[in-house]
Amino acid sequence: MGGLSWLSGAEFVSADKDKRVLGWKLSEAEPAPRVLYPSNRGVAGGHITRVHVGHTAPVQALVFVDDGKRLISAGNDARVMVWAINSTYEEGS
Repeated sequence: MGGLSWLSGAEFVSADKDKRVLGWKLSEAEPAPRVLYPSNRGVAGGHITRVHVGHTAPVQALVFVDDGKRLISAGNDARVMVWAINSTYEEGS
């Protein structure tokens, strides 16, 4: 795993060697610890709400700024990217 950053109690982003930044929203119905795996149709206990594509090498760091309005990612491609984040995630956005 390259990076992980929480936006709120149920929303976070993850990044890894696949060069993508994934937005997640956890299901509150299942509070037990679980492993989440990215897929096209979601995962048990949570689902991917957004995919940010733009890095050309693995992403190593993620941080939310401006009260969650922007996300900054840094990767092995020597790029730092700033992403605009809506206040609510919508699947497929």
